[in-house]
Amino acid sequence: MYNPPPDTTGAGAGAGAAVAARLMTVGEPLGTVVESRAEGLVPGLQVALNPTVVTTISSAVEAEDERLTSIAEVAGMDAAAFAALWENDRADAFARFAAGIAASDDPAATADELFIDVPTALPVHPEGELLGSVLTRRTNGELAYFIVYDTPGPQIEAERLVSEQLDQSPWQVTGGRSNRDLGFFQFQNTLSADITGFVWILPRTADPDGAGESDEASETPAASAEPGPGSSVIYLMQSQPAIAPEDPPFELPDEGRPVPDVFPAAFLLEGEQTVLELFWSKQPGVSGYQLTVLTPGSSFEATELYRERIEAQGWEIVEDQAVGFATILEFASEDGRLQGSISIDTFAEDDSYTQITLQIQSAAGSPS
Repeated sequence: MYNPPPDTTGAGAGAGAAVAARLMTVGEPLGTVVESRAEGLVPGLQVALNPTVVTTISSAVEAEDERLTSIAEVAGMDAAAFAALWENDRADAFARFAAGIAASDDPAATADELFIDVPTALPVHPEGELLGSVLTRRTNGELAYFIVYDTPGPQIEAERLVSEQLDQSPWQVTGGRSNRDLGFFQFQNTLSADITGFVWILPRTADPDGAGESDEASETPAASAEPGPGSSVIYLMQSQPAIAPEDPPFELPDEGRPVPDVFPAAFLLEGEQTVLELFWSKQPGVSGYQLTVLTPGSSFEATELYRERIEAQGWEIVEDQAVGFATILEFASEDGRLQGSISIDTFAEDDSYTQITLQIQSAAGSPS
């Protein structure tokens, strides 16, 4: 029987979901969507783990043939209702189908009769308590599921069990690490190269709910207690799309990234130039900058422009060479305290622009 996930729409769950969503999008590409569920699985994991089965069911739904009727019966539905559910909520429809196969007397035989693979599931610790899950969905179709369990036994026992589970067909462990603080394994699906996973097994403190409270006898924070018998198991499942979506056409941003006021070569950025990306660091004695800049026009025009600007500033071009279709200029300031390089080439995403990669190192005492 199919059991829907628990309702986690309360105020506390909503606040937790909002925090998780913000944290999980740190460093992610613009447009990444995050979903989370406390004490439950985010819908869609089974679909992501079974691309071949999904393709077969989709073909049956589209064809509206006898196989659709048989698939729907396994899911406990009639053909029309299953097809409608498949179109509106694929995760729910797949879960019903997978549960129906698992509940049959012989799942392998049932699947063979449908000319379909037995749905793959992620093997998890049998005594694990599901704390929650998070899904990040990127614009290129990549999916990443984080799933967190607590287990009652010590970390080393959970590590052994999990490694054995993930090294049985259709899963295969491909690497790992183990010490007293951490068990870690990398694994993959042997049926689909587009599905990979990681798992971390961590020891828990004796009183995880008492973090920050003091022991009256010792006045020692509970968070500093020795690891207790429990452990946490964190899975990360990654799924690549079978067919990657096409990238949208490039659009130049209305405004470039803000360049630090201390950037020592602002004259190189004058005119119709847009800073797409920058890295910089400032430490005692030295500063470093790397910028990716776009400018309209050809790479030949941009190269001539930069040669003129460097020489007009009184700086020296110490090397001027072609590497493939790119031109690389290496330069230094008159006093030698600032050195850098400029790589100039046609922008790969839109050949009406030229991409300039600018790197500068500024020693102490250089102009800024």
